[in-house]
Amino acid sequence: MGWPQIIAAVASVALQKAATDKQQSQQKSLADQMTQYRLKKSDESTAATNKFLDTQRPEARAATTANAQQELAQGLDQSIGAAQAFEKPQNFAGKVTSDYTNRAATDEATLSSRLKTLVGNLSVMGAPARRDFDTSLKFGDAAGTVAGANKAADAVSDRYTTAINNVQPDPFLSFASQLAQGYGMATAGGGGATPFNVTGTGLKLPAGAVGSLGLKPATGSGLGLKFS
Repeated sequence: MGWPQIIAAVASVALQKAATDKQQSQQKSLADQMTQYRLKKSDESTAATNKFLDTQRPEARAATTANAQQELAQGLDQSIGAAQAFEKPQNFAGKVTSDYTNRAATDEATLSSRLKTLVGNLSVMGAPARRDFDTSLKFGDAAGTVAGANKAADAVSDRYTTAINNVQPDPFLSFASQLAQGYGMATAGGGGATPFNVTGTGLKLPAGAVGSLGLKPATGSGLGLKFS
């Protein structure tokens, strides 16, 4: 094997490696982008999960229960107050006895005390249910965020995977590698080697081209290929 064949073989391998390296670089870039997106969505899921779990700590649940009890008590007070104002006994015209006035005041104080006790008991009884309802809402929010993040990550990953699989070696570098390989075969002579034929490829070969490749060996003492 002469120098032209060695040079052609080296050039063919180098060009093919360049085409493969470019393909792998593009695939790696897409894979890195896909990984970054999945990590971003994973962080969103983790944040939503941790936020919900924080509400389930004993001290957080106790605070939620206390807030629920206070809100229920305020709501009951407002409702009862409105009902009392609507049904308040009308004052009699003229003068009433002090006994009647005292009894009315006592009855009103007794009713207020009983209503206060009732409101307290009802708020205590209803607070756990109110807390659990609040918990279910928070869980729904967290679950929705996690499900949405996972769905988005899977959908985008599918698109990236398709793009990665569609990346092909650089066609120009691959063709140049084939040209170099064909040149080596064409100049080897004998041995049953079949020259690489570019007929029908649309390439125009310059005058003085070697074989059917349109390549000329470099002149002088240096080594290398010269593309005419």
